[in-house]
Amino acid sequence: MAQPTSRSGQTIESLKEKMARDPFSRAFLQLAEEYRRAGRFEEAVQVCQEGLARHPTYHTARIALGRTYLEAGDLEAARRTLGEVIELAPENHLAAKLLAEVQRRLGDAAGAAETYRSILRHYPGDREVEALLRDLLDAAGPSEAGPGGE
Repeated sequence: MAQPTSRSGQTIESLKEKMARDPFSRAFLQLAEEYRRAGRFEEAVQVCQEGLARHPTYHTARIALGRTYLEAGDLEAARRTLGEVIELAPENHLAAKLLAEVQRRLGDAAGAAETYRSILRHYPGDREVEALLRDLLDAAGPSEAGPGGE
């Protein structure tokens, strides 16, 4: 077997071996994240889906899957996946921020604005989200961003 030439390649091989020894390990998330960071999106999605079949309530893995879809440009799959997390854990800050980014990229300013507002209900005073919402409202105008603007 050829030796991996990069640290990432070594990490991937090590994690694949770990998963082969224990297919029910939660190390699948690390493996999927390494694949994502390496731009190997199809492999990242496959590993996440297989792991989530074994650990369906592992929200962190579902967020990683949504992020992978986002980075791969599959915005509808990202919206669906991150929306699943928000349905089960509406206070999940990272999932909500990623969902708002997806909505924004899809041209759904009203959806993104509502997602940002939801984050602020759970995390009042989040300056980054306040700025993102303000920028969105400034760019979209109140009629496109929905009711309840500033």
